[in-house]
Amino acid sequence: MKSLKHMLNLLQKNKFLCGDVVDGNKILNVGLEENGQKFMYQLLEKWRHINCDWGKVDFLNSNVRNSADNEMRESRVSFLNCKDFQKHYLDCARKAQRLSYPILMKSIAVKEERNASLVTLKAISSRKLISDYFLQTSLGLEKFYKLQRERKIWWMRLSANPSRFFVEPFKDPNATTHDKFQHINQSITVKSRFAFGSEDMEAITLAYPQYENSTNPPICLIRSSINLEIATTALLLDAVENNQRLLISLNRKLAPFQCALACLHEGDKLNKDLIDLCLHICHIIRKLGLRVYDRHIHQSNYSTLIEELKRTDLLGIPYAILIEKDSLKTGLLKLRNRDSSLAETIHISDIKTYLFGIFT
Repeated sequence: MKSLKHMLNLLQKNKFLCGDVVDGNKILNVGLEENGQKFMYQLLEKWRHINCDWGKVDFLNSNVRNSADNEMRESRVSFLNCKDFQKHYLDCARKAQRLSYPILMKSIAVKEERNASLVTLKAISSRKLISDYFLQTSLGLEKFYKLQRERKIWWMRLSANPSRFFVEPFKDPNATTHDKFQHINQSITVKSRFAFGSEDMEAITLAYPQYENSTNPPICLIRSSINLEIATTALLLDAVENNQRLLISLNRKLAPFQCALACLHEGDKLNKDLIDLCLHICHIIRKLGLRVYDRHIHQSNYSTLIEELKRTDLLGIPYAILIEKDSLKTGLLKLRNRDSSLAETIHISDIKTYLFGIFT
């Protein structure tokens, strides 16, 4: 089991994360470096495409950048007092009377939030990814439990160690409830467990707003809230905590680079035909929509080539394609897996099929 300091050093050396370890279990002044920023962007894009299988969903304000709602720092339901939210809620309430499916509204909010349980962000503000599900009041509790399971599984799929995620009930001391409500507000936290502590990945809250002009509201609200920077940090730490080898096991869909190209050639100079073959394979990979490591590896010595490939493991690159000197004659390549360090032989005509199956 790696220490937190060792993990941070590994991530910092490979331009993912920087910060200072205090008391062996807390990182202060966290900053995402070049590769960490790229990883965070992929996580953000993954979140943008989240849907739910409850039925048809409307996406409203899907890319809104919102700097209001500072009340959210005080209570998980204090956003109910925000006038902008009240307006959106009442609009959705009127629409829900005509529709039988939930309405999903996504927004990105800039929040001042410091002193998290595991990390303290270097930036004064951080981004919160907010998903509001407006649905019929009678379905609120059922969908609240369903969303908990869905979101926990979502985080597990992004993790190198799915068993670290768990759901914990949250008691909001500042939550506003009224006796006349049919149900009280409920909230949970999806957390990730590390050897040195735990971190909040996502807050999910069920609320039954009741405003003056909606004494019997037809809909309730389930709000999901993710601190993007903290979630990114936790997933990066997850990728290195349990690995015995020196590698960063990033999720293959979130890794800043998804494929690397390596060429084993004879002599000091690279054959022009091998260069053309490398460029052709790179074109095939990019055409599939995959992110190719921008530094191609060329070596005439096999052991040196393997050492270079081990360095790509530290960038979290899940796969490398090895082109050998006989590839021009046979069309055979090797596809190397980061996590196992094993390679299987494939034909150049099968690259699309293999990679499509791996990354979709």
